[in-house]
Amino acid sequence: MDHLFAGKKYGFSVNPTDYGKDPPVSLPRNIENRIHGKRYYTGNTCSLHDEPLIGIWSSYQKWQRSPGCPYCDLYYACYKRAVSLESSELPLRYRPKTLESFVVKEEGQFLALEKARQFLDGYFPTGMIWIGGVGTGKSHLAAGIIREWIETKGKSALYTTASNAIEMAKSTFNGNREWSSNQVDSKFLTPSLLVIDEVGIGYQTEFEYLTLSKICLRRFDQCRATILISNLVLNELAKLVGERVIDRFREDGDLFPFNWASWRGRPMIEEEGENDYAERTEVESTDCELATCQ
Repeated sequence: MDHLFAGKKYGFSVNPTDYGKDPPVSLPRNIENRIHGKRYYTGNTCSLHDEPLIGIWSSYQKWQRSPGCPYCDLYYACYKRAVSLESSELPLRYRPKTLESFVVKEEGQFLALEKARQFLDGYFPTGMIWIGGVGTGKSHLAAGIIREWIETKGKSALYTTASNAIEMAKSTFNGNREWSSNQVDSKFLTPSLLVIDEVGIGYQTEFEYLTLSKICLRRFDQCRATILISNLVLNELAKLVGERVIDRFREDGDLFPFNWASWRGRPMIEEEGENDYAERTEVESTDCELATCQ
């Protein structure tokens, strides 16, 4: 199939081989990375941005991309990420949180941040269990992971509290129920990442045990990552979600204690660049090297 014939077949107004030049505007990197082939122009411009409509044609792989405006594509990509973040049900308070804004002042916080980054790099496919007191930054880190999961990986994520998941499961028993049992199961099983916060806030009844353990075990069977966040100690958490759930997180997940004091109410200055602990560690290692050389 020659280019001219392919152009007529797919409705191109020009021969793609005659317009295999670089466009006058630079494409955004995320769009450039996913495009392989020769660019061509249709002679038309975007009515919104007044930029040439650019199409892509690959003579080797025999595929084509319909002409479009790179700025409209970028807007759509940003809109899609915003919609995905909205559908994650992450509370408004946590949506601005990122991994970069997590303040690190001591070794435990540094390790927690490293665990979060390792998880995003593909470690701990089962997920993670974070336990510790209030105000230690567990929800902050979880929000940062959700943002990276959606914006960088392009995958789905869902945030919920344990009490909300239990209330939804209970609502399936009502006469005028809005959710069926299958809908609730699908809601918590479908996202590739599920964050369950505030595990242990409640009466810790048998129904809570059955609901949380069912969610976690089904997600484990489907190879979907789950993050559990709780203020309980590990033994108390095992009684609530089941020892089987804890044991599965030990297989290829991670259990990490946030065992430092609450940072709420403390004056903190978030500076750009490396965190204080990382800088201090780097300085100490440099001093050791100098001392060794002397």
